[in-house]
Amino acid sequence: MIRVFLILSFLLLSYVNSNAQSFFFDFENGQKPSELSGVGEMVSTASNGTGGSYADYGFGNYFWRNQGEKYRNPTGETFLTLSSLEDHNYIFLSFYLAVIDSWDGATTKKETKKPYSPDYLELKVNDTVLFQGYFDNFYIGDQIFNFSDLVYASSVSLLVPYNKNATSRKRFPSLGWEYEHQNKKGTWDVWPDSAYRICLVFEHLQDNLTLSWSAAGEGWQGVWDESFGIDNIYVETLDSPQRCHMPEPKTFVYFLLFLAVLPLVRRIWKTC
Repeated sequence: MIRVFLILSFLLLSYVNSNAQSFFFDFENGQKPSELSGVGEMVSTASNGTGGSYADYGFGNYFWRNQGEKYRNPTGETFLTLSSLEDHNYIFLSFYLAVIDSWDGATTKKETKKPYSPDYLELKVNDTVLFQGYFDNFYIGDQIFNFSDLVYASSVSLLVPYNKNATSRKRFPSLGWEYEHQNKKGTWDVWPDSAYRICLVFEHLQDNLTLSWSAAGEGWQGVWDESFGIDNIYVETLDSPQRCHMPEPKTFVYFLLFLAVLPLVRRIWKTC
């Protein structure tokens, strides 16, 4: 139901901005889009986690996962390239982000010889940083989101439940892809996961658009320890800027009803 509403909302945005070009990538055909390149692989969202799967929170059966290389900072980039765009002034970008395993946010911790943090996701447009998000799967208060001056509107929406009263490893659910290791007690640790919908409206005039996602930070560990996934990538060209938020379901239903009766209203108007 969430995915249906998401797609219908994108169609609504295109209707309102009728001169726009729009692109949507959800990986549900099981094939890598030709517009996508760089580091990563398409993987199933089927879960071996204890708290469900990413498919329970708006992701599809597949997403694109970037796990980089162990201790490489930054990790390799995932690119989305769109060319021959028509004239426009802004870009509307929306995507789902899976923050997988032991991301440690913004605070530098010295619990071992190697600091666990900071860990952050970096999003660029044509090599210019648009967004840096310091995500923490243990304490949501340790998150910082930075946006460039190109960004007109933005939103970062949490898609999964967060229990602030639970122990740090259980505040977010485990949604699969966990890095499991045997601790000193001889039991296996399971790491939490989180998910977000990120939206940006930013200035852009060129006929080519290259977006890149990567992870970085002094504490970035990568591979089986920390990774990220992206899904439901929506890109639209705009003549004028607009807000990031999708219409509320109730408002959207009213708008669809209006579209349904509009031809009848026009017909009655012509006969009067």
